[in-house]
Amino acid sequence: MAKRTTPQLGMGDYVTQDPEDSQSVFFARIALIEATRRHLPQFLQRLSREVFPEFCRLVEGNGSLRGIPITWQMAQSLSSGIEHERFNQVLIGWARAFNAEEEWILEQAWRALQVWLAFPEFRESLEWGRGHAWREVFRSERFQFEWESWQVQSRPWTKYRAGLQKAFEKAVKEFEIKTRAAALAHGLISAPRTHSADNFDWFILYQFRGLSSSKIAARIAASGKSGAPHDPSTILKGVRAAQKLVGWKCLRSNSQARKTR
Repeated sequence: MAKRTTPQLGMGDYVTQDPEDSQSVFFARIALIEATRRHLPQFLQRLSREVFPEFCRLVEGNGSLRGIPITWQMAQSLSSGIEHERFNQVLIGWARAFNAEEEWILEQAWRALQVWLAFPEFRESLEWGRGHAWREVFRSERFQFEWESWQVQSRPWTKYRAGLQKAFEKAVKEFEIKTRAAALAHGLISAPRTHSADNFDWFILYQFRGLSSSKIAARIAASGKSGAPHDPSTILKGVRAAQKLVGWKCLRSNSQARKTR
């Protein structure tokens, strides 16, 4: 069995503190939705089966929703009437059924529906929206380096090169330190470099499927998965770690737990 790779959460070293404008949060959310394909395929299946038809009816009855892509929040002010109310009820009901009534879930689901309408093949594969743009909060100044000329008649190349390389490495280090300090001064924070894909799996089982940490631990033990056994407290720590990575506001309460097979 091929070893599952852990995706990198972002491309650079720093991200903004705003979860809606953070590369690391966005990529973590993509990883979370991908985890539903493994543990809760009905999450996207029901979006296609139950919500997409209502979306089509809404768009057919409202020309302002065609053409230029708009957000779900923008649609609230551009559309009204029975179709609009019905769509919102179905969309929110879908999210609520999985304890997933978060603003970003609703927004990303809306974007997915737009893509599915324009490209039917993406609906068939249940593609979840991946496109996103981020503000560039800070960019460093240009790195510049100069060194003394090479006196070819009085200095051998080996000595000249050694001095050049030493000076260059010093300049690079100073540039890095200066730029990192400036990035932090502009309000950026270090992007998370390591995370466990298991945490996203556990989050789906805990939050979306409503399993307790004890049931998740028992499920892992019963699967015969290799590696160290996981106790309920470890599971909960992993769930909370995933919650932080995706910017999830509130975990479900015990009363929201659902009986699952």
